[in-house]
Amino acid sequence: MMRIGDLLTEFKEKATQGNTYEVLTLTEKNGLIRQNEKFKKRVARDDTTGYKVVHRDNIAFNPYLLWASAIARNTVADKGVISPLYPTFSVNREHDPGYVDRLLRSDFIARSYDAIAFGSVPRRRRSSVKDFLDIRIPTLPSLSEQRHIASILDEADTLRTKRRAQLAHLDELPQALFRDTFHSGAHKAFPLGEVAQVSSGITKGRRTSESTRAVPYLAVANVQAGSLALENVKQIEATEREIERYSLKRGDVVLTEGGDPDKLGRGTVWRDELPSCLHQNHVFRVRFPEGGKIYSEYFAALLNQRETRQYFLRSAKQTTGIASINMTQLRALPVPAPDIASQKAFLARLNAIRAERDRVAKALEADEELFAALQYRAFRGEL
Repeated sequence: MMRIGDLLTEFKEKATQGNTYEVLTLTEKNGLIRQNEKFKKRVARDDTTGYKVVHRDNIAFNPYLLWASAIARNTVADKGVISPLYPTFSVNREHDPGYVDRLLRSDFIARSYDAIAFGSVPRRRRSSVKDFLDIRIPTLPSLSEQRHIASILDEADTLRTKRRAQLAHLDELPQALFRDTFHSGAHKAFPLGEVAQVSSGITKGRRTSESTRAVPYLAVANVQAGSLALENVKQIEATEREIERYSLKRGDVVLTEGGDPDKLGRGTVWRDELPSCLHQNHVFRVRFPEGGKIYSEYFAALLNQRETRQYFLRSAKQTTGIASINMTQLRALPVPAPDIASQKAFLARLNAIRAERDRVAKALEADEELFAALQYRAFRGEL
């Protein structure tokens, strides 16, 4: 067995005046990245004197988030600066920086980080350099073998990265398709209440003298922008009359009454994901009549458009960072009504995008399983 301290040497180089450095940020999931890529602007002060210098291939970690694997190797800048709170390390010459990086970010080692974190505040549990360097690890293979293993993991990781980029692109396509198909202001608009039935849902904690039975229901947390989160669906006791009144039907659009301003009015189409399901009173249900002016899929896509978002924000009641809309405001939402043929064509192309996204998502799942298997074997000397 070895210690992490056998792989790394801590150093404390401070930035000095007259030198040019790239300002870096250490993230939990994406490692060290340029600060302007995360925040879209420079956050660090102009004078970086006193910041920690981190050279290419150096390792750094966030002592308050090491338990969440906030540790990374600098692969983005020859000479960068990071928070003076972050310990910095060079990789000893007899070890490959790429292999060491993979090892320290592996699930195999990350479990040890939680054990050395201390403190009562969940997001501020601190880890010391001494405890980090004392973590026991298996004896490393030869330098040539380390490089070979690192190259295999790099190839597998590159495949995952490309697949994630594909998914991100496919997630952006529906909005671009909507804007391309339906030009803003080109169609007559109707108040939502004139083209659909808008209703609120069942209220928790109400009293009833009738017999009830447990039924699943959608709460605000279950309704996302363009999707449903059904991993944790709760149940509510409801009468038969309430079940008939508040049950969702295929094609209903569900959207949230309130929440953070950027999440206000988020919604999606209900596609019978559960055999029986109600909706809570903080989740609106919009039901379009068959043969009407609007398709539910079109309306769900409209919810993500800039004009709709602006309408909700203008209309909403806002208090301490929370925004909400009422039934009257939702029914007054202007809904442009393009011809049905255009809506059908949009839906056909949207379904094609979704099918491709499902295919890529399954491929990414396979890539993740492959990488996990390779990583497991690599750090147990089985590659």
